[in-house]
Amino acid sequence: MIEPNNVPTPDATDAAIAARLVQLSARPVDLSRLQKRIEAEIPRPKYHTIWQIMAMRSVRAAAAMLLVAVTALAITIASWSGPALASTDDLLQLHQSLVSQRMGMTDVSSMEAANAALTGKWPGAPAMPSMPEHKDMACCVHSLGKAKAACVLLAIDGVPVTMASAESAQVRMPEMQKVERSGVTFHVQTASNISMVMIQRGDHWYCLMGQLPADRLIQFWGTLAK
Repeated sequence: MIEPNNVPTPDATDAAIAARLVQLSARPVDLSRLQKRIEAEIPRPKYHTIWQIMAMRSVRAAAAMLLVAVTALAITIASWSGPALASTDDLLQLHQSLVSQRMGMTDVSSMEAANAALTGKWPGAPAMPSMPEHKDMACCVHSLGKAKAACVLLAIDGVPVTMASAESAQVRMPEMQKVERSGVTFHVQTASNISMVMIQRGDHWYCLMGQLPADRLIQFWGTLAK
């Protein structure tokens, strides 16, 4: 039987626990094993420093810039190797320059004479189709970008009309509306009140341009020798 005097009081118990905790807190605790186990479970980053990350980003940016440069170079080389485009603006400017400025043009009275004059200026000039004699005709070799175009200025119904021709391998026709007439495909477009009617013949294309309805220019094509 326990004597009442030997039973520890609550204050004594608390004091003993506090003293034990003080002793435990004073002892060093080795957590190295726990730290190693935690580090083993966490995957290490691929790049250890911010400098490595920045370096890799710089390499990726340089690679992307190189890819863009190579693509642009390929497009440029392709444009050099292929035929240039004769845009409708280029053709319109050609016509307007011939109508307003006849400098450097040779006056002729027939298409045969025009072909002879054009060949003298450009040995490889496309032959213009034969047509009835016209008064007040003139011809010249005009630049069309980096290529050449043989041009004849004539009149249809009293309206100045330009007939231009170029090699398809050097200059390609612009995209236009296609019109079929008697089995012949015409490429038609109107810009600034100027009708343009183009036709492909062999290795060359021909274009009639003037302030006339496109149907009238197509009709005129029917009078020319094929």
